[in-house]
Amino acid sequence: NKIHQSKEYGAEKQPSVEILTPREKEVLTLIGQGHSNREIAEVLHLADATVRAHLFHMREKLGFDHRRELVVYAVKHLLNEGDGEN
Repeated sequence: NKIHQSKEYGAEKQPSVEILTPREKEVLTLIGQGHSNREIAEVLHLADATVRAHLFHMREKLGFDHRRELVVYAVKHLLNEGDGEN
């Protein structure tokens, strides 16, 4: 049961970013800024496998199938927080 159907961006209510852990939010922000897994691992002092695990858990929590969906979500919900569009 996916919370969000990937082919229907915005068609269903997306889960709040608040369901993510603080570390997942950090990883998501870096994804939204265009960083690779390796770059995220270096910035956050994590193993590549740990970054991949965070990505997996975020996709599960948010109901996404692909990394690109996380990028779109990050831009919409984290990088534009100052725009009042949460």
